[in-house]
Formats: sequence, structure tokens, C-alpha cells
Amino acid sequence: MGNAGDLIKHGLLAEFTEWHSNLINKKLTFFDPFGGRPWQSPIHNTVTQRIKDLDVCPLKSIQEQDIKKYIGSGHIVNQISKKNDHQIQIFSSDRDADARHDLQLTGLNPINVEGANPEDGYSIITSNLNKKKNTLILIDPFYDLENINKNIHHEILRVVKNNHISVALYILYKNEEIQHWHNFQKYHNTNAKNTVRSISLKCEAIENSTINGESKFNSFIILYLHNHYSNIQINALAKNIVNYAKNLQKSIGRPIEFNCQTQI
Repeated sequence: MGNAGDLIKHGLLAEFTEWHSNLINKKLTFFDPFGGRPWQSPIHNTVTQRIKDLDVCPLKSIQEQDIKKYIGSGHIVNQISKKNDHQIQIFSSDRDADARHDLQLTGLNPINVEGANPEDGYSIITSNLNKKKNTLILIDPFYDLENINKNIHHEILRVVKNNHISVALYILYKNEEIQHWHNFQKYHNTNAKNTVRSISLKCEAIENSTINGESKFNSFIILYLHNHYSNIQINALAKNIVNYAKNLQKSIGRPIEFNCQTQI
């Protein structure tokens, strides 16, 4: 828990939600249909030190309040919302009923959208969302790149292109699955580059790491932004996220790859 993949994921979410609360100054709805069970095992001592070594940033301000615990994505966003006049509504779910129950016990709202099936987190993309409300969806299925390539990526681009909905897609893949990664990049370059704006962070697998998952998986998160934000607004967000990438790179001593496409 709390490995480099979580740090790029939670850091990007914290930067986006802080930016939205302060610059956009409009309410935001956040959906996390792959929420998982919150507040699980304590984070690795190395991760604790990484948080301490970060320069001031939205994620550090949230995570250092509970430096010995793993805070899930919904709770990261919830803490950002609390310090910004509760401008964000947070809805979380999971295919495991016990996890859904625990998420609600910690104060997160259940996802009750027509067409959203708790057994299938991807269904939020095609559900009956309010397409005129600023919305962020986190798609975080843990480990499912082949399926994303075949069935999901085009649905994400469709919903982002036509509505006030942005999607953060989190991907893990092993080195032996590099072809799946190349297929993802090819699809993105062909179908997304001239369609929607995006910002991404990537951390390659860290060999011989003792932190769970770091030596097995390459981690990547891409934020597809809806087309109703202005170029000036998105440029400000991109600047914040690239600064976070540099901040995290210094903290963990590993390269964090940053890419963005802020104009179409």
C-alpha cells in the first residue's frame, strides 16, 4: 500500500481536485467505482519517508495527517473537499459488498446512478450520469490493461469528448505484457491525441523494491479532460502536475515521466 503507483495516482487526484476547487470555483462530483476497502494495512516505512520528503503540495498536506495509514482515493478527494468548503461530492463503490459497506461507514456516499452496476465498475462510464455537471471519474481496476484496450478505452474517450465529464484512468502492467502497453499507446495516439486533452504520469517498475507491487508493475495514470475547460485553466493544472512530478521524483529517487496535451 502506498507504493509509487499510488503516489502518482493520489498526487494527480489531489492536484486536480485542489485546482478545481480553487481555480474553477464550481462544484465537482467524483466517482470511484473501484473503491476497495479503506484504511487497510499501515504503509511501508519507506513510503512514510517519501511523504515526509515531499515539498509542500496537496497530497502531502492530506497524507501527512495520517502518515502511518494508507488513505484511499475517495478519502484523498474527501480531505481536499473538506478544506475547500465541501465543494466536491464523493461517491464510491466496489464489487465486494463488504468493501462497499466499509466505504459508507467512513463517510463516502454509495453510487446510486441508473445503469451503474456495483459488480462492474466500468459500467459507470455508460451509466445515466448528469452530463452537464462537472464530474471526475476514477477508473482504477487494479490490473486489467488487455480488457481496457479491447472494451473500455473508446467508451472513456466518447464520454469525455461529449460531456462535462473527465476521466482519470489508472493502469498497471508487467514488463512481459509490454505489447498490451504498446497497443494502448497506439490507440491513444490514434484516437485521443486530436480529440481530448490529457495529462499523464508514469513510473516504471522499481527493481528489488521491498514495497508491495513496485518491483512487479509499471504504473501509469492519465487524466482525460473534458473540452469545457479553457486552455488557460488546463495550462495552470498542467503546471501544477509537472511540479508534482518533479517533487515526487526527488522524493523517491526515481524518474516520473510527465506528458500532456493541453490543446486539440
